[in-house]
Amino acid sequence: MYESKETLQELYGGTMTMDEVRAALISMPPNTKFSHPYFSNDEYIYRNEHGDICTEEGYPVLAEFWAMRRNGAMADNWYVKEKAE
Repeated sequence: MYESKETLQELYGGTMTMDEVRAALISMPPNTKFSHPYFSNDEYIYRNEHGDICTEEGYPVLAEFWAMRRNGAMADNWYVKEKAE
């Protein structure tokens, strides 16, 4: 179910644009999980210890992933699902 931006801010402390997520993937510790309201509860992306951006299943996130989500509903409202230790 799609959560409102206000609900996401209450649950996760704020939301990010896709560009902010791309920057956060690099700057935050590896294995920090990022998600979007359109993802199911077990879907997320993260950066592994080798610096690769991956899906929850370990598949690489390619340029097409970002291009397909650049506009529309997935351009913003991303959030940190789980912070890495």
